[in-house]
Amino acid sequence: MALGDIGCEVGVSGQAIYRHFDSKQDLLAHLLLEVSRWLLDGGTMIEAEARDPEVRLDRLIGHHVAFACAHAEVIDIQERELFQLAEEPRRAVRRMQREYADIWSAALAELHPQESSDGLHTRVHAIFGLINSTNYSTRRRAAALSGSETLAAMARAAAHCRTRAAPIV
Repeated sequence: MALGDIGCEVGVSGQAIYRHFDSKQDLLAHLLLEVSRWLLDGGTMIEAEARDPEVRLDRLIGHHVAFACAHAEVIDIQERELFQLAEEPRRAVRRMQREYADIWSAALAELHPQESSDGLHTRVHAIFGLINSTNYSTRRRAAALSGSETLAAMARAAAHCRTRAAPIV
């Protein structure tokens, strides 16, 4: 899709888009860097302010669910287009994503001190997958917004679930 087509989709001329972005690549980089920065800044603020691990987890979940519900289309764009970014912005997006995931891992480590770093990493990405894919797959923003409480409760359950299965007798 050309920038002119993107302009038509949002109700402005292609020239208006070109006044702000040099190319589709530039627009994509701006979008993905901005949302990555927003998620990371929110996570960093929560980490600094919420000392209680349960409060921190609830706030991290709320932050991520709010993003996913309000911006499901951005999740879709990232899934499809991240690999098309030039190397420098792609690395910057990935770095911010790792830092954001590290904030989550640290929060979960306080709730699951026995869990390995690999286990925490898996748990974090499973929670992200749950939150991100639910809204992405529904493709109905109104339904996603009304389901945000359910989604947050499911993310909390994933964060707290036991990972070692009891032996089958």
